Amino acid sequence: MDIIRKNLSLLVLTGVICLPAASGCSTRTVAEPARAEAPRLQLTADVLAEPEPLLIRFGEEEVGMTPLTLQLNSFNELLLIKPAEHVEEVMETRFRFSGINQVQVIFRRGAEPVPLAQALRLNKVLVFDYSSRATFNVDEYLLKPEMEPLLLNQVEMLIDYFPGVRVYVCGHTDSTGTVPHNLELSLQRARSVRDFLMAHGVVQERLISQGFGADYPIATNSTDDGRALNRRTEVVLPQ
Repeated sequence: MDIIRKNLSLLVLTGVICLPAASGCSTRTVAEPARAEAPRLQLTADVLAEPEPLLIRFGEEEVGMTPLTLQLNSFNELLLIKPAEHVEEVMETRFRFSGINQVQVIFRRGAEPVPLAQALRLNKVLVFDYSSRATFNVDEYLLKPEMEPLLLNQVEMLIDYFPGVRVYVCGHTDSTGTVPHNLELSLQRARSVRDFLMAHGVVQERLISQGFGADYPIATNSTDDGRALNRRTEVVLPQ
């Protein structure tokens, strides 16, 4: 018994065993990593509507009919851009980023969910569209470092404005290349964006990554411009 007592005393002294707090020993907890601060971004937003023009408001103020251009002082101000009418008919709100400070805001009206929303079994969707030209080199799936400020702002918005909402990260390609290659590339790109979001604070359980290859084009694949629009990675939220 004396040997056991001596061994226990040694373990307590060396910190291997910690007795309850009443004995004067406190337990240590591992702190969660601090969330990276999102840089403040100024954006030029070109606001469009399909198939017909819409009256737009910014916050509570009506700012005009589409097409129009707004200067934003932060990424989060994107959420202040809303249709002033026919809101119930807008099935998709798309924020299409072509660069670090340039975004198109597109409101699509219709009677049915857009094809991608149907594939995800959603109704109305909010889509953050990152072009592959801005986020990845040709035929690669490593994120370009210059796009990290945008994605850090995306993280901040997902955590602060959409807590607990399921997030779909979807990769897409144009129709060139083989089907297996396109599916794999689109999935790897979706996973790269998902991993970035997760590494900076979005919990893994919220994130679903999928690669669709060329199955869901948003433009024609018969022109260079159309194919460039189809090569994209999307962060999709239900509305």
